[in-house]
Amino acid sequence: MNTTAAVLDSGGKVFVSDKEADLLRRIQEIDLTGIKRRLCAENEWVPKDCDLVEIRYKRFLFLSVVMNGEAVPVEDVDKMWHMHILSDTEGYMCECKKAVGYVLHHRVDLSIEIKQETPDHKVRFQRTKIKYEEIFGEQYDKLAAPATCYTNSCQ
Repeated sequence: MNTTAAVLDSGGKVFVSDKEADLLRRIQEIDLTGIKRRLCAENEWVPKDCDLVEIRYKRFLFLSVVMNGEAVPVEDVDKMWHMHILSDTEGYMCECKKAVGYVLHHRVDLSIEIKQETPDHKVRFQRTKIKYEEIFGEQYDKLAAPATCYTNSCQ
């Protein structure tokens, strides 16, 4: 039975299936305190903005799973994703496996040059935007432009 559950993520109440609610809860448990602190310092972001990026990053991880590796991050979320992977690769891999069951791989669309999106990348981004807004009730690209990468769920 696939019922709808109301789950509270860091930004508010969302309605997803029971299975997705469990996934979202596990992702919310990932501790990004150190990564967020470093990211804020390097980008000279205020704490409120860093908190928002953390919420959006965790939502992006969630979408990466429910969209079968086709999610495209926005630039600020991509910065956090890079910091998460590069500051502690082994920790990132363990946290992904614990929360998701496998590692979410970072893929760069190598066909994108000088920030020009390919049709495939645009389609992926539009799907991500629609899904994000459908689930979380907020505009996905309000604060940042699409990044030139996407997830790849290698299970």
